[in-house]
Amino acid sequence: MAKDTKTDQAILKGGLDSPVVSGDFHLFEVSIHSPSNPGKPLHLNHESIFQELNIFEDLFSNVLKGTFTFLDTQGWAEMTPLIGDETLVISYSTPGGAGTKIDAQYAGSETKPPNTEEILRQRFKVYDCVEVGTGDRTKIYQLSLVSEEYMFSKKMKISKGYKGIKFGASVGGKDRSIVGDIMKKLNKESEHLNKKVYIEETLSGQNVIIPNWTPFQAINFCASRSLSADIEPMEQDEGSNNPSPTARPIGSLFVFYEKFGTGFFYESIESMILK
Repeated sequence: MAKDTKTDQAILKGGLDSPVVSGDFHLFEVSIHSPSNPGKPLHLNHESIFQELNIFEDLFSNVLKGTFTFLDTQGWAEMTPLIGDETLVISYSTPGGAGTKIDAQYAGSETKPPNTEEILRQRFKVYDCVEVGTGDRTKIYQLSLVSEEYMFSKKMKISKGYKGIKFGASVGGKDRSIVGDIMKKLNKESEHLNKKVYIEETLSGQNVIIPNWTPFQAINFCASRSLSADIEPMEQDEGSNNPSPTARPIGSLFVFYEKFGTGFFYESIESMILK
């Protein structure tokens, strides 16, 4: 199961290092990388260009989705051009996220800052570009975004049989799992995709054949049939009445979703309620 990150702990604890208001963050980079113009990313995080950025998390959606709205004063949509095959890169930090991964301000410098926040990076595929407004010598465009894993999943097919393997097991443990194996295959498709995967352990091994499905189709199939392993064993004497149900809920409603800046989760809603 997933452990709370330092940022999550700071948010729950409160204090000077936690976000002041809901959604408080520092945005360092919003850039578009186009295969039509490699090596020349288009930076759109300046306040005169940036209009709106929305990222949507959904328990019943395998990946993140979003929209990004910007003001075009130079004809970038035509010069880049934006044709629906671009990658949008976002770099940001949340107050309280100690432990630097990337330091945008001191990148390439020998000077090490005394105390910087953790900067996270997320990549999205642009699959649509719509003109939503016009002004004096300007145009406003809205880009529709989806996590890169969605695109790679659409291009992959899995045909494989599993015998006596659990649907889910803790990543890094001794037990192999079907969901973990599928995500491992998906992550091999790109060096950018290796996000963390948190998998709740499920009950008993399964005999399953994946019949030429995409990775996300196969994982959703597993989720529809998974049963949490977090069950208390019960003994019953022969001929005795059935024992009363235990207070601990049995997780049977599994979901597979992505959390912004954290990774993928395969867990039961009952477990989330307990947490």
